[in-house]
Amino acid sequence: MNEVTSELFKRLDAIGAKLGVPADQVWGTLIKQAAIEGRIDTVIAVVAGVIALASIFTIVAVLLSKKRAENGEFAFLGFFVGLISVFIFFSYLTDAMTEIYNPQYFALHRITAMLRDK
Repeated sequence: MNEVTSELFKRLDAIGAKLGVPADQVWGTLIKQAAIEGRIDTVIAVVAGVIALASIFTIVAVLLSKKRAENGEFAFLGFFVGLISVFIFFSYLTDAMTEIYNPQYFALHRITAMLRDK
C-alpha cells in the first residue's frame, strides 16, 4: 500500500510540476472538478428521466387507446427508448451522487486511472 501511496504522491507532484502549481492545488482542483462533473451528470440524468417518463406515458396512452393496432409501433419504440433512458438515468445519477457527495473518491479515482494508463 505504501508503494501505491508514494506513486500517487509522485504523480500528483509530477502533474503539479507540469502545471507550475503545488500538488495540493492539483488535489483541490480535482475536487472542484468533481462538483462540476456531478452537476453535469445530474442534468443528464434528469433529461434521461424526463425522456423515460415521456416514454412510459406514450406506452400507456397507446395501450389505452382504441387505435392500438395502428399505433403499436409507438408503444414498441417507446419501450426501447424508455429502457435506454432508464439505464442512462441510473448510470449518470449514481456517478453524480458519487461526484457530489464524495469528491475525494472522484479525485483519487482520476489519479489512479492516470497511473493505470501510464
